[in-house]
Amino acid sequence: GTVDLGARDARVQPSDLARWTAVGQPWRAAIQHPREPLRARTAKIEAKLEEALARLRGRTLQGHVDLTPSQWKDLASAGLLGAGIATEHGGLELEPLLHSDLVARASGCAVPVAEAIAESGPGGFADLITTFGTDQQRETLLPRVARGEALGALAWTGIDQLPGESFATVVRTRQGGKEVLAARLQFSFDAVELAPRAAFVAVALPTFDPDGLLGGADAAEPSGDGAEPAPTGHEATVGTTCFLVPIGAAGVECAGYSTTVTSSLPIGPLASGDVLLPLDHVLGGEAGFGQGDHVRRRSLELRAGWRTAAIACGIAE
Repeated sequence: GTVDLGARDARVQPSDLARWTAVGQPWRAAIQHPREPLRARTAKIEAKLEEALARLRGRTLQGHVDLTPSQWKDLASAGLLGAGIATEHGGLELEPLLHSDLVARASGCAVPVAEAIAESGPGGFADLITTFGTDQQRETLLPRVARGEALGALAWTGIDQLPGESFATVVRTRQGGKEVLAARLQFSFDAVELAPRAAFVAVALPTFDPDGLLGGADAAEPSGDGAEPAPTGHEATVGTTCFLVPIGAAGVECAGYSTTVTSSLPIGPLASGDVLLPLDHVLGGEAGFGQGDHVRRRSLELRAGWRTAAIACGIAE
């Protein structure tokens, strides 16, 4: 975007920032408040951070070294893993500006701590649940994330980079003696950040409905356990859809552990066999079908523009 400097009022307005950034909404609330009064509200939270850092000092934290399970637990007990989660779900409900201040302060002492605290911020797993999830998904998952019981990973490999066998198909199956709709998933990712420690992973997969089961369409033949691979014809395509997949569930495995020079969060390969999930594992429920590209793009842009900047500012200070 550009600003007409000859205009009567060329000052940058919140509406300008929202228009210039593809995902301006999370920043709007942050820039509508003066900075100093907000900092006063975080005095107790910053004290919790200092206590957590004091407990972690003397351990290996500098550089890109993953936190130990006990260190993750320390951060969770201080409430810092839920910094960006609403208070009704057990979090601290910090606005993006306050949350970024907290992340920057932590990164000046220990980058691994900052990256852990940033996970509940804009573009992270908790933010996806808050923004796009159903009421049931928010009530079920967010308290567990805030308590550190169920960390969430993001598998945002581009669709053009996915192996050909990675896709999801809408099928009919029997559950509790009744026929219900479900999604059959197959996927493979070489490296997923936080996967070795996560309980859930959000994956965006091309999704197909070969029998027309969505939208009230009647199916000629239900897709049973021996369903053929999904066709790629336009008539069967639902679009890219985001699924919340439990890691460790039957057929889902993270077989590896490593770190990189750019992040202290653990990375591991993630693959599934033939995984059958109820449709309540679709982010946003049935309304979430076909929304995966938007969800993934928003997440990537926010994480790049918020998380990375907050950590970098803390290191620079």
